[in-house]
Amino acid sequence: MGPSRAARGIHLQLLRVLEAHPEGIAIPNIRRELNLGPTEHQHLDRRIRELDSFYSIRRERRGGQVLYVLLSELVEQPDVEAVDKTTRARILHLAGGRCQMCGRTIAQDGVRLHVDHKVPRDWGGPTEDDNLWALCSSCNEGKRNFFASITDARVRQAIVHRSVHVRLGELLKAFKGEPVPKAYLQVVAYTHNDFEKRLRELRELGWSYRSIKKKEGRRVRTYFILEHWEDWPDNPPQAIREAEQRKKGKGEA
Repeated sequence: MGPSRAARGIHLQLLRVLEAHPEGIAIPNIRRELNLGPTEHQHLDRRIRELDSFYSIRRERRGGQVLYVLLSELVEQPDVEAVDKTTRARILHLAGGRCQMCGRTIAQDGVRLHVDHKVPRDWGGPTEDDNLWALCSSCNEGKRNFFASITDARVRQAIVHRSVHVRLGELLKAFKGEPVPKAYLQVVAYTHNDFEKRLRELRELGWSYRSIKKKEGRRVRTYFILEHWEDWPDNPPQAIREAEQRKKGKGEA
């Protein structure tokens, strides 16, 4: 893996250490390998984050330490470079100087905001307002790592549909009655924060599903299981609205 134009000076040194430790390496060990004194390059984690635009670097927590694992060089440039200046200015203005994931602000927290694709371009995410938001550097890095952790092809196949209802429904169908992780449904419903409401609306089309909870380690995770589905109407959102209006009319009669 050759160094990109981003890897210069300390970045190049970090890259070489990461390449030498494919199993992962923590910051204290990186310092020892580079023979850095206690006051030299105090923010190595920040220097590694600066490589994230050009390299896929996974973070893994093991034994109380965060290990950095170099995966590959990114073929494409960062998503922000695909957004023209006018669009970037508009998205930042709409965000009001606030990270749209964690809520931290430029004024109070000193964060730097990036315009990023909610669904990455290499997943088929379009460069449109609905798929763009402003994120601080930390949230942008976390989002990138999260998407890199999703390797299930069924998520990528479902996310390309225009309608949020179709995205959710096709993902449920792809699992063929097996439990679908809540996180996967949240990913494909990227244009709507309340994905569970969109799921409930599928019932207006004759669909049915149930949710279950599983204890996994110290966490309790939610899964959804499709029980019955119907063919898609030509316009799912319109069909749902019409079904809701009919139900409302019966209730008022």
